[in-house]
Amino acid sequence: MKTPSVLVRSLAALSLLAGLVAAPASAQNLFFNGTPNGLDALSSDFNTGVSQSMVYDDFVVGGSGWNVTDLYGLFVGTVQWQGAQWEIRSGMSTGNGGTLVQSGSGAVTQTDELTSPFSLEEYQAHISGLSFFLAPGTYWMGISVVGNGTGGDFVTTTSGASGVNSNINGSGFWNSSFFAVDFVPTTDVASDETDFSYGIGGTLADVSSVPEPSTMALLATGLVGMAGAGMKRRRRK
Repeated sequence: MKTPSVLVRSLAALSLLAGLVAAPASAQNLFFNGTPNGLDALSSDFNTGVSQSMVYDDFVVGGSGWNVTDLYGLFVGTVQWQGAQWEIRSGMSTGNGGTLVQSGSGAVTQTDELTSPFSLEEYQAHISGLSFFLAPGTYWMGISVVGNGTGGDFVTTTSGASGVNSNINGSGFWNSSFFAVDFVPTTDVASDETDFSYGIGGTLADVSSVPEPSTMALLATGLVGMAGAGMKRRRRK
């Protein structure tokens, strides 16, 4: 039986390296701040009646970080949506939008929830097809639904019921050129405006089985050396 060639050994090593990188897990609900509590809702929309308004609420990324694929929020309102704008920021404070970490605009799925405690219809705004990584830390997310009606759409407040990793701490902010507010605490608007029904879907990052860069570089150097040695052997034959 012949011994494996250098090329075969190199390919085997490459297969081992690929196996060291963990396969992505199935998407899951990483964060949901909770169902509406029926107390209030705040304008977070962009339409004929409101030129710009976005509500932000904070969440905490733990572990090794999150691979984000979906954002969603529960809204009440009257406008049929054509899309949505969204942002994720860090370091927010009164009058300070902090650092814009991720943002986008595009299609949104508007699903009738049929469970609204308000007199308006309740909908879920679901933004899918995203792909970005959030390192561990505290962030604020905001969704502004876009429509062409003259009514309004409002993200609902929550007390954390049915939440997943909910962060009920009253640290929401509101930014709206239309309402002349510049990243003001939502508690300045009304005592009920504290936490909001936002959520995030994706997977937990797993870096425990991914080699350190130095290890990968060393392995790559070894593969190159093996291939070179094989070429020399073949020339001598």
